[in-house]
Amino acid sequence: DLTTMRVSALSLLLLCVSLLCVGVLAARERTSIAAVDDATATTTTTTPKWFDVLGYAPVTGFNTTYPTLYEFSTRPYLYALSQQLGRQARLTDIPDADLVDLKNKGVEVVWFMGVWTLGPYGLYQSRSPPLRQGYCDVLPDYRMDDIIGSPYAVVEYATNPDIGTDADLSNLRQRLNRLGMKLMLDFVPNHSAVDAPTVQSNPEYYVRAP
Repeated sequence: DLTTMRVSALSLLLLCVSLLCVGVLAARERTSIAAVDDATATTTTTTPKWFDVLGYAPVTGFNTTYPTLYEFSTRPYLYALSQQLGRQARLTDIPDADLVDLKNKGVEVVWFMGVWTLGPYGLYQSRSPPLRQGYCDVLPDYRMDDIIGSPYAVVEYATNPDIGTDADLSNLRQRLNRLGMKLMLDFVPNHSAVDAPTVQSNPEYYVRAP
């Protein structure tokens, strides 16, 4: 029987530390600490020691203390874009104007939430009768096509083929970088999809709930 999978306490601790590092480093992007001198109203760049240890070079003017972040729920955003284009939209179809608009509003980090490969079980679970009843209560005119599954039922950290390729995702990062913005992506350390390959290939990663 399929069971709820949870990462063991030790693995969770280690992975959470990894997640913290990923978050601080802005999803493996090179960042810097921008310190504002109130007395002179000038911006200076300092490099903390862990930047030197990890080999990360500073980027002048990027505020890692309180960066302004904007989140896209990627697949719903691309669905809305599909309605405009009259065809399925992918990462390569994201208009430059949308990114420039974020830049002009002072956004420094763009979080594209839910870009990874999903399995069929997550979609099946999302369409189960008890959940569908809940959907009816809040959205009576919903359609089955509106149910696209949880973005966190990840089976592989590769770009979801429904929205593009790893190369497309890399290209999106480069587009953001050219505008002086960073790309942030999800990393889910405390669980995987039930049908992730690691459930079978590496069962030691998991503990089974009773």
